[in-house]
Amino acid sequence: MEPRALSKKRTPAKKRASPSSPFLSLPGEIRNYIYEILLVLPKSIEPRGPWQVGSKSYPSYPYSQYRSSLAIAFTCKQIKAEALSIFYGTNTFWLGTVEEMRNHLELNFQDAGKFLTRVEFDYEGHIRVPGFKALADLPNLQRLQINIDWDTTAGSSIRDRNDLLKARGLGQLKKIRGCKEVIVSRMPVAGSAPHPPRFSEAQLEKLGDTLRKELCKPRGTK
Repeated sequence: MEPRALSKKRTPAKKRASPSSPFLSLPGEIRNYIYEILLVLPKSIEPRGPWQVGSKSYPSYPYSQYRSSLAIAFTCKQIKAEALSIFYGTNTFWLGTVEEMRNHLELNFQDAGKFLTRVEFDYEGHIRVPGFKALADLPNLQRLQINIDWDTTAGSSIRDRNDLLKARGLGQLKKIRGCKEVIVSRMPVAGSAPHPPRFSEAQLEKLGDTLRKELCKPRGTK
């Protein structure tokens, strides 16, 4: 009797059970409270901008300067998803000028944009419409702070440079919907001898009222 041929089939190795995490066994409300203690900062976050190679821009890690606080997010996928949703969804992010804001939203915040709720930017720069379109694409934007300075009306005709309601890009900005809070403030001026403000408090208040009337409409309305 010939010996029986050995089967080439192998018994699959048993998967190792991943160790249970005591942290994940906590109620979600407790985990969120811990995330908020670690990750919610008292002032606006200024993310690092994309880095440039020749004519191309590449994303950088906008939260790399907060790596020690965000260490908890690099433990496992579930904790990362939970922690980053708190980090991006609760903090205020100052995104620079309109052009810088566009670069941040299109490169640095491609995955995190769905969490962003609080954004601050300086209304200056020459390429504005694409930046405001990127801002309008944020699905959960709730609080928007707009800083005004001399350059806000740059590019307008000489006659319109003192009229904030005729600033370039304002028509596109007014298409944003779903905000709960819109703040218009004067941009802080660095240096010991700041130039006098071009726009009065009454003008800033009028612009704020105009923007709140449009931006606080429900999403999907004209």
